[in-house]
Order: sequence, then C-alpha cells, then structure tokens
Amino acid sequence: GAAILKTICTEYSSMPDMIIEKIGYGAGKKDFKGAANILRLVTGWSGKTGCVTGKEAASSAPSAIEKLWVTEANVDDMNPEIAGYLMERLFDYGALDVYYTPVQMKKSRPGLLITILSTLKKRDELKEILFKESTTIGVRAYMVEREALERFILSVSTGYGKVDVKVSTLRGRRINIQPEYEMCRALAIKKGVALKKIMARAVAAARAGSKKVK
Repeated sequence: GAAILKTICTEYSSMPDMIIEKIGYGAGKKDFKGAANILRLVTGWSGKTGCVTGKEAASSAPSAIEKLWVTEANVDDMNPEIAGYLMERLFDYGALDVYYTPVQMKKSRPGLLITILSTLKKRDELKEILFKESTTIGVRAYMVEREALERFILSVSTGYGKVDVKVSTLRGRRINIQPEYEMCRALAIKKGVALKKIMARAVAAARAGSKKVK
C-alpha cells in the first residue's frame, strides 16, 4: 500500500475542501491491537485537482480555488522612496500581489501596512526581502483562499491596431472583458485618438469574438 501511494501521489497533506464523489472502505486480513486494519478512500473534486464530468461539472464546479499566503508588516519610519523600490523587488521575486494601505499607528504616527500575496513556495523568500529592504522588525503570515475566474487572451482589431484583451469566464460564460492598458495607450498616442475610444473598440471586438492567443 505504501509503495502504491508513493508511486501515484504527487504530494501529501490534510484532506482538502472538495465535492466528494465516492467513499470506499477495505479491510485487511491482519488484526492490530488498538487500531482497525481498515483503509478508507475518498475521491472528489477540489477545484484545483481532479475532475468532474458532464452535467455535474456544469452545475457544481466552482472557479479555481487556490491556497495562498498573506504576509503583512506595519512600518512608520520608512522613506517613501524605499516603498516604491520594495514593491518592485517583491514583484520581481514572485509576489502575486503587493499593496500598501495607510494606517494610524501608536503615538498617532501615520504608517504603512505592507501586504504581500504569494504561494507557499515563495513565502519565505519574499519575507526575507521584506526584512532586508524595509524597516520592519516583524511580520505576520496567514493562509487564505483565492477564487479566480478562468481567463484567456483574445487578440482583436480596433481599426487603429491590434490589442490583446483579457476575458474572464465563469462556467463558460463571459463575465469580464478588459483590454490590455499599455497596448491601448500606445495606440492612442500613436494614432492621436482618445484612449477611451480605443478601449471601447477593443471590448466591442472581443464581444464579437476574435482569435484566442492563450
């Protein structure tokens, strides 16, 4: 049994939140003192691994759910110029998101709450950067769930040039359509056209459908 698990498993952890499909039990021939010689197998769909098919997938499958980590620190003695550099470094080293929130700290000092979203794999590396590059002397970390819509990129023609558009879907239905800002900005400057006009045309073209890039 141990050999089979080692061969077919990619990771070991506690049971994830999931839609349970089947539960099976098997009893071994040996009797052990203090423990039942029984194996329980649970199969299901967790939103990140496994699969559900047919009508069940269409009706019950949520958008992707990930286990991520939030790392936070409060500072009230850091040069604002360092804050900009720190954010760049954190993104360069794999942070999924970084943002600053103004906070009021002890002795009525205005401060900054630094918040970093990352995977477990990147958490410690990003925490080290936070210690090295900021003035904080302590951080907090806790696990969160992130539920994200499925996304793909469309390449559309606006009449002024091509633009990539990010399309988000939920159970196959388009929810959000967002043109790539920098591409729209470059076309607006090059063609002398209002940015909002370029963006509106890109959205309209995406609704009509165009070539999927990725």
